[in-house]
Amino acid sequence: HITSRGAVIRGGHGRVLRILGACMDITDIKRAEEQLRENHSRLSALHEITSSSALSVESKVENILQLGRSTFGLLTGIASHVQDDQFTVKFVVGPDGLLSAGMVIPLEQTFCRDVLASGQPIAFDSVGGTERESHACYQSRGIEAYIAAPIFVDGAAYGTLSFCGQDISAAPFDDADIGFIRLMAEWVGSELSRSRATIALNESEQRFRDIAESASDWFWEMDAEYHFTYLSDRGLDQYAMSIE
Repeated sequence: HITSRGAVIRGGHGRVLRILGACMDITDIKRAEEQLRENHSRLSALHEITSSSALSVESKVENILQLGRSTFGLLTGIASHVQDDQFTVKFVVGPDGLLSAGMVIPLEQTFCRDVLASGQPIAFDSVGGTERESHACYQSRGIEAYIAAPIFVDGAAYGTLSFCGQDISAAPFDDADIGFIRLMAEWVGSELSRSRATIALNESEQRFRDIAESASDWFWEMDAEYHFTYLSDRGLDQYAMSIE
């Protein structure tokens, strides 16, 4: 992109003496403006997914994987859990038949091993001809382009959010791509943490109710307005009460 400006220098009676001009290459400026628009579009799409009250956590993760596929131009998106050097596919979006939820792969056969070892996002647009060419993931699956970030749940490494393809990436990954996948992985980790806390709370409440139902005494619970919200069966039988 080139922009130019000029001015006419005139003398007496308006006679043209000379014309001055300047040209400036604004390619970098245009590229930066385009990057800003793209970043805004990405963040808007991510916010629309994560803020939706109509979607479950599972649906949100799957939609994030779809967003990542289109953003990075890669066929497969995976959210994984890693434990005891085993890579378990928790969510996957991509071509049918390649991977499925629940599939377990030795961690050493994935590029995600390097992501978890570094604790930082990793991205490369081409493996062929590089030191990664001997990696089992390239040898067995032909993964050429890859971008991933670690998922942390409650401060501990849980797994990875990754996108990959068997073709060389159309464009090299840049800092904006790294920042975006880091943001997506942070959101997934936060949601998994909240989901884990909710499950633990529900299990704790159920244990309390089980104890209450089996105990010789009876238990009750009131809300802030002093209304009964829970009364064990023994209490209901003893006093013929109802919390309705």
